[in-house]
Amino acid sequence: MIDRVGNVFVKTYTIEKIENSNEKYYQYLTVSQYDVREKETVKVPILSEKIEVGKKYEIIFRIKSNEITNEIKSVYENAEIISIKETEKDINQFIGF
Repeated sequence: MIDRVGNVFVKTYTIEKIENSNEKYYQYLTVSQYDVREKETVKVPILSEKIEVGKKYEIIFRIKSNEITNEIKSVYENAEIISIKETEKDINQFIGF
């Protein structure tokens, strides 16, 4: 098994919904990925970057666990967000990891 912990990768998601959490420093994001019909609501630390519903974002992650898969829930459970920025790239330019 290859140790991928610490590796960095980029995923692109559309923000479908933003909700507050009962926990002070967290929020819930419902995100979708361009190449699959999957939507997932994930708990994330409140981001310093301004994000808006309906926009696409490139999110840079650092892997925390070798248990990571390409599923949205797995990405957010097994990696940490390093940065996020809005993108307007054509979906044909996107690639997965």
